[in-house]
Amino acid sequence: MARRVNRKVLAGELTVDGPKLIFDKSFLHRLKAEHLFELEVFFEIMPAPILKLEILADLSKPESEKTDWVSVVKSLCRKMAGSSFEMIHYRKAALGELIEGQSVPMDGRYFLDLSAPHVSVRGHDAHHGIHVDGRIVQSEWRRWADGEFTDEERQRGAKLRSDISELDMSAMQKLRTSMGPLFAHCKTPEALIKEVCAFVADPNAGKQSLIFELTMSELGAPAAARPVIARRLSQIGAKTLKDGAPYATSITQVMYAWVALQARGFHGQRKSDMCDLEYLYYAPFCKVFASCDRLHKTLWNAATTTAIWCDGFELLEDLAIRAELRKSEPDRVKGPYPIPLEGSVITRIFEQLRQR
Repeated sequence: MARRVNRKVLAGELTVDGPKLIFDKSFLHRLKAEHLFELEVFFEIMPAPILKLEILADLSKPESEKTDWVSVVKSLCRKMAGSSFEMIHYRKAALGELIEGQSVPMDGRYFLDLSAPHVSVRGHDAHHGIHVDGRIVQSEWRRWADGEFTDEERQRGAKLRSDISELDMSAMQKLRTSMGPLFAHCKTPEALIKEVCAFVADPNAGKQSLIFELTMSELGAPAAARPVIARRLSQIGAKTLKDGAPYATSITQVMYAWVALQARGFHGQRKSDMCDLEYLYYAPFCKVFASCDRLHKTLWNAATTTAIWCDGFELLEDLAIRAELRKSEPDRVKGPYPIPLEGSVITRIFEQLRQR
């Protein structure tokens, strides 16, 4: 049964039970409904906005004798029906930071969009308290689980598929060509990502000019906003874009590392990677990030986050073991905290979090 949530938060941070968990669609596809209970006992599921879009995009996939895509979408939404959270879109957060100097939490706190329909501000500003009605978020997931989609929702999903299909990779090709010699000395993906992070943090004027332009392009910053951003950075004495806009720069760092991997031949060119990259843009807003996608694992060190990386396959296996224990030894596993198990990724995560 979906949980009905009606919480009050202060300064945009919810007080909730369990570490905040972000996972991608590859994990959700493999997550069995009978193991979902275990996941929700120990973690607060924080769906990234791209997850909703990716799920809706499946509605526009061609009909197939092997796959009923509407049924697939309904199944995925049914698994999400207990989630009562919705994060701010990364572009809105990053542009607010760049243009207005808005502080963006990057230590695992839940970052709210105060203009969202399920959020209401008490008093004149967020300092007087914020009311989050999770039932509004849950009702959308439940409606989709019942197969009820508006034309606008179907169009949003179809647009994502169309945008990916029509993505012009020529600009990326030029960037890859220039980056090849720049990182030619890097012999492994790990070494390459370390060099990319150093490049992004280097105050050299030429490098920072490139990072600025890449960031403006990736975020779709309006032309009129660019001099405003440059002026703000100058006023606060920022020597690097990262100094004045760490969250916006974290997005560029992930994207730049992805292109560098291609330039060095460590990763092939896939248009669908654009969706996978977007999940990593939300990594600063969680405590744990789980994925079954190889690209996420490769790029994890390019993400600016205090979150713990979790291999999705290991987590799925752990959930299955704990679900069986709940059937056979319910008294042993009852309670909101996971019992320690040898080789358990959940045990390891909670131990790491306690040590912080």
